[in-house]
Amino acid sequence: MGFMPIELPQAVPNARCLRCDVCCRFPAKDSPLRPYFTETEIAQAVAHGVPTAAFPNQVGSRIELIPHPHGDGYICPAFDPGTHRCTIYDARPLDCRLYPFALMRPPRGAGVLLGWDRLCPYLREEAEPLAPLALSADVARQLNSPDGRSLLARHPDLVGRFQDHVWALEPLETPWRRELLPGEANLQPVAPDDRAGWHRLQAFLAESVDSEFSAGHPATVAMWEPLMAFSWLVLKGGTALLAEQGGLWFAPVPPVAGPDASFAGACRELLRWLQGRNGAVGARIERLSEEQCRPLEASGLRCRPQGEEYLYDRLTLAQLRGDQYKSHRWNCNQAERRFQPVYAPYQPADLADCLRLFAAWRRLKEPKDSADGYGAALLSDSFYAHWQALAHAADWGLAVRVARVEGEIAAYAVGAPLTNDAMVVLHEVADPRRPGLGPWLFREWCREFTAYAVINAMDDSGLPALRDAKMRYRPIRTVTVYQAAM
Repeated sequence: MGFMPIELPQAVPNARCLRCDVCCRFPAKDSPLRPYFTETEIAQAVAHGVPTAAFPNQVGSRIELIPHPHGDGYICPAFDPGTHRCTIYDARPLDCRLYPFALMRPPRGAGVLLGWDRLCPYLREEAEPLAPLALSADVARQLNSPDGRSLLARHPDLVGRFQDHVWALEPLETPWRRELLPGEANLQPVAPDDRAGWHRLQAFLAESVDSEFSAGHPATVAMWEPLMAFSWLVLKGGTALLAEQGGLWFAPVPPVAGPDASFAGACRELLRWLQGRNGAVGARIERLSEEQCRPLEASGLRCRPQGEEYLYDRLTLAQLRGDQYKSHRWNCNQAERRFQPVYAPYQPADLADCLRLFAAWRRLKEPKDSADGYGAALLSDSFYAHWQALAHAADWGLAVRVARVEGEIAAYAVGAPLTNDAMVVLHEVADPRRPGLGPWLFREWCREFTAYAVINAMDDSGLPALRDAKMRYRPIRTVTVYQAAM
């Protein structure tokens, strides 16, 4: 049971792998990236000349690194720095055979994610950027097999901790569990998976958030839970919803003041609490409306624009009439002629296919300039929101529609009723290699949901290209969202 009796596809060609000057070398002796060996893999490595002492636990362990004899840092003892070759390449462990795919935990909670290491030079240099991604379905299938699940159960340390540079592709068939924060007298975990917890969150947001804002739907909070932890904070002046990510706390929406407190007083108390937790980093309350900012500024708090949400007339986008929408009509018509897409409801069995489409979309949208850390971080983080929204679509009352081309999912959109009159579109993804398919799916969406007059397409995340795309659809208005600080 120690060795996985399957053959994983080779993502990086051998010749390219042997020219790499990154793998098998590590900056620290206890690097979390050093490979893990099962008991059978340890026996094979020892038979090929790796010292038994390189493995602290003969039942399964990460290999002990040794100092690099010709430079800084450390190397795997199976690596020959003179020839730049692995001395056990044909018997290398699963952990190495997987690479640049990797197994890791979500940022929060328990479970297993299949991802790929964006630091791999081959992935950065590959002329056909989607070629390695085409293998992910086979890798996931084999890891989800009885042999794969048995191996992961026997060797949980094969799954590494969360790492920013490993971009998640899809969850394996293991349950993901939320991680609750340590209890405090005035802190309670938010439990959106529980019916009572969902209704409490829904009622709170209805009172806290301006009715035009997308944050009024509970899914806008719940879908981020693998990345953030959410808690209720009981204040003297009311109740607040808190988010914690990487040790930093903020309020994603305004608090709800108690019957004997003012809104400004509740916000000031909340900001003081956040400042006490974050220290010099500061504190912030997000998703404030212009009307909510007035009493805060009058009390001495600072409010500044955080962004804009884009509101559209649904019927206009369903019809796309007039010269101002000429290019949109052309794109939709071309997509219809070239790809003959089929508009259909999403099914739970579509989850993996949608996430693989998301991975391809993200890969092609990835900033070419590696210095654009903000854009890359947004793409990386958005995986968790897409994953959770798709996985919980029915439970959360979300509408999900897909466009199939020759039977395969080539685009999807996720949305939800926001008010009796408005609907929010949470996510939109279309294969960039099929031009016009995104606009076509959006038009079909607007044609279907006739009960709603307004479509909220959320904000532009501060990305100029996304702003331009949203403005080309000619919103009937934009609504400014504000942020408050001390």
